[in-house]
Amino acid sequence: MKIQSAEFIKGVIQDRYQGIDTTLPQVVFYGRSNAGKSSTINAVAGRKALARTSHTPGRTREINFFLMDHAWYLVDMPGYGYARLSHKERATLQYLIKWFITETHADARLSVLIIDSKIGLTESDREILDLLMSQNERVIILMNKIDRLKQSELAHSIKRVAQDVPPLVTVIPFSAKTKKGLEILFAKITETE
Repeated sequence: MKIQSAEFIKGVIQDRYQGIDTTLPQVVFYGRSNAGKSSTINAVAGRKALARTSHTPGRTREINFFLMDHAWYLVDMPGYGYARLSHKERATLQYLIKWFITETHADARLSVLIIDSKIGLTESDREILDLLMSQNERVIILMNKIDRLKQSELAHSIKRVAQDVPPLVTVIPFSAKTKKGLEILFAKITETE
């Protein structure tokens, strides 16, 4: 799968979901700040700067919708868990993410939770995963940054994460840098279309 066109549609906050075509599938990317969400989105889109990567995590403050090949939305959620944000900023982002998961709908939606393969699931990741599962969302966990692990470390990390998630959740070892696992992710996205 190769993305031919990617168009920014809008940044969404609570009162601006109107105008999103809910008949189009949505592939929603969640991730803790520093898990490599922007790099993953850019790898999926085949673009260098569709999602802005930054040395300062926590930059995304809206839910950004991109129309991919005029067929589906790639949805870039704000990163969560960044300690340097103020308590108020963190609470606002948590509320926005919770609002999106519980109050919006689409005819087809795939939720992609990006985690750092070296760290595994954090408490923040588990909270997002639990919320997604409570809404019966289809969830994939992308274990990003596998290029930084030795094979033995990777095998241990995959086993640990697989044991820690519900059986319906697909776990995909992934590297935004080398694009390993990208074809598996594309296959899952195609199932959503």
